[in-house]
Amino acid sequence: MCEHVKEKEKESEPHDSLPARGQPQDLFNTMGSMYAAVMFIGVLNATSVQPVVSVERTVFYRERAASMYSALPYAFGQVSGSHIYKLLIHSTQLLSMRDH
Repeated sequence: MCEHVKEKEKESEPHDSLPARGQPQDLFNTMGSMYAAVMFIGVLNATSVQPVVSVERTVFYRERAASMYSALPYAFGQVSGSHIYKLLIHSTQLLSMRDH
């Protein structure tokens, strides 16, 4: 190869124009991307839960108007039911991950 071609290749290397590794801007970009991703997932989860909550709230108001029970047993039933469900799901996941 000719000397002038080698010099041109050295001049056009792309790494000279990139910022050095470990710059504060890289950290800010990474943190901003993580924040945006977490917020996006949070909004998706919130919008998927809203219809379920609205139906449960309607049922609760109807049953409360009929004097079936007060708010405390209803809340206790909701919490205990969700904890049992979570326990079942998480124990199944942990059992499937153990080594045989």
